[in-house]
Amino acid sequence: MDALLSLSDEEDQHLRLEAAYALAVRDDPRTDAAYERVGPLGPAFELDHRVTAHWHYEVRNRPAESPLRDGSADS
Repeated sequence: MDALLSLSDEEDQHLRLEAAYALAVRDDPRTDAAYERVGPLGPAFELDHRVTAHWHYEVRNRPAESPLRDGSADS
C-alpha cells in the first residue's frame, strides 16, 4: 500500500486519482490525504466512480455513533 501512497505524489492528476481510489477501496487510513493531493477535478468528474469512492470510504469509516452513518440525520 505504500506504493499506492507514493503514486499520490505523481505529477499526473489521473494517476493521483487512481492511487487515491485504490486506497479508498482498501479502507486505508491514508485515503483522505491521498484525495487531498488529487486536487480539484472539475465537473467532468462529478459522477466518476473514483471520486464517489471517497464518499463511500468516509461513510464506512465514520464512528458508529455518528448520526450520518445510518442515514438518519436531518437534512
